[in-house]
Amino acid sequence: MCSPATLMSPLLMTGNRTVATAALVESIVVRVGLVSAYVVIWHTSYIFKLFFPELWRIPTSFLLTGDGFSMIMEPYFLYRYISELEVGNARFPRKEDVVYYLMFVSVALIVSLSHELCQGVPSTRDTYVLSHYVLLCLSMFAQALK
Repeated sequence: MCSPATLMSPLLMTGNRTVATAALVESIVVRVGLVSAYVVIWHTSYIFKLFFPELWRIPTSFLLTGDGFSMIMEPYFLYRYISELEVGNARFPRKEDVVYYLMFVSVALIVSLSHELCQGVPSTRDTYVLSHYVLLCLSMFAQALK
């Protein structure tokens, strides 16, 4: 039986570049106005609809970055920290382990922010931009392993 991570082996070979490129492309597309930011942010009532749930909001809410200079710096640091975790890390001997770690961090963030995410109006400006939280967790974990 194959694990989900081994089925995505082409993606895992360049996982850090894929995540960083997806974050940069999504942010540029949203900032240029080709896609509304409202379509990609986390909105609980649209994700858990009975008919036609908008499941793309789950990964895309973690890829949207901030405005201006952070649009370039956040994908760079995503690339850097994921590369540090993939290469030469005793806790992640396989590349699949980094994917499982990212999935765990994402679920933990959703659970810990569930009160704010389930409200109709965000309590802060960046509540629905979850990439800030993922980047913080990656940087703290990468620094702790040094």
